[in-house]
Amino acid sequence: MVTIKGTVVFEDLSGGVWVLAADDGNRYQMEGGDKKLLKDGQRATVSGELASDSMGIGMVGEILRVKSYVLG
Repeated sequence: MVTIKGTVVFEDLSGGVWVLAADDGNRYQMEGGDKKLLKDGQRATVSGELASDSMGIGMVGEILRVKSYVLG
């Protein structure tokens, strides 16, 4: 389980993917979450599991399987 703080970004690649642009410069393709989290430009701290052995269709970074989040 990891906890990452950053900005939620919608990338219009291959039908669209939701990305967490982390404050440390890394990018994670989010898997899961709900409409409260998935808003372009939203700041959030997201906790979940990294699927380091997988790559999503957006190929923007590791997949972060969202388990919980805090907005702001």
